[in-house]
Amino acid sequence: MKRSPGSDDPATLASRVERLLERCAAWALQERHRKVLVEIEKVLPSVGGQPGLEAQLLLWKAHALLATGTAERALAAASRSWELDDSPHACYLAAEALMQLGESARAEELLRTGCASFPEALHLALALAMLLADEGRMPEALQVVERTPEDVPPQAEVFQAGLHANLLASMGRWDEAMAVLDESLGHHPGSELLSETRKDLKRHHRRSAATRRLVMSWNRELDAAPSPQPEVEEEIHRLAACFECGPLLPRAACRLFRAHVASTRVRPRNPAVWALALILTVLELDGQEPATAPFARAVHIAPSSVRPVRRRLDEFLHSMEPSLVRRSFACSSNPRLDETPGPDEPGPGRVVGFPRRDRGESS
Repeated sequence: MKRSPGSDDPATLASRVERLLERCAAWALQERHRKVLVEIEKVLPSVGGQPGLEAQLLLWKAHALLATGTAERALAAASRSWELDDSPHACYLAAEALMQLGESARAEELLRTGCASFPEALHLALALAMLLADEGRMPEALQVVERTPEDVPPQAEVFQAGLHANLLASMGRWDEAMAVLDESLGHHPGSELLSETRKDLKRHHRRSAATRRLVMSWNRELDAAPSPQPEVEEEIHRLAACFECGPLLPRAACRLFRAHVASTRVRPRNPAVWALALILTVLELDGQEPATAPFARAVHIAPSSVRPVRRRLDEFLHSMEPSLVRRSFACSSNPRLDETPGPDEPGPGRVVGFPRRDRGESS
């Protein structure tokens, strides 16, 4: 006779759930997340009154729901599992669901609770560190990573070292980042993750040092001669700060402005409009496709006033040799960032004539 749901004795039910969880792990590896959900829903009604079994099933349900992009339902399942059995896995999945829902403050609070309750749960500490890093709170993230337990599984140790090195590098502590990676590579010489991370950080370090050199070079050039219209360059720096463009882009935009003025004798009447057009033109040189309207509206400028200036700047750049344009005005795509410094240029730190047209114009 076929048993009805819920008729299994506790030992049989526990064995049934254990077998299902093993299959769930296999299905998850195969990305058969809907299969996980279907099979768990069949068994969940049978485990009422057994909180441990229900909590385990809800963990896999939350995991599958996260994988299928239904974070709200995943949060409900993980939260219920946390209520039944406050395990580190329930904490992690609930926090992940909260992050997917954009509730990073609640996720941080939950992860800090989990880290305090389960100091040995490395995945909670690493999740908290990554959340803090995503918010730009690098010193806090680094502090979390450096407080993690030392005795961890090899795979987790590799990931921990990679994250540790990236955080150090993001704070300009390049030598310490490389030391962390070298030490971990000594323990895990075959780790592709660590090897690739080391290559990426070395490349980023070189580019960072080259960016500083280029900024210094352009600063010397810009400081050597007065601006033809200081209010335009002041607006360039103001808008670049608003858009968090970094130090190189406003200097590239100022160089482009001076080159254009030297060639065309133009006298802009609206500094903010020209500043925005110059910034967007430089971004376009770097392979981006910055739409005028959203940038203009963000700083309360009429998009229709910016577009004609962008067209004028494009015409000016098209009149020049493309390689000269990129060396003179590009930022992230500037070939000078990949060149070895000359003998008179400063090395890496410890951490990281234009065509003229004989006419006058005003705008």
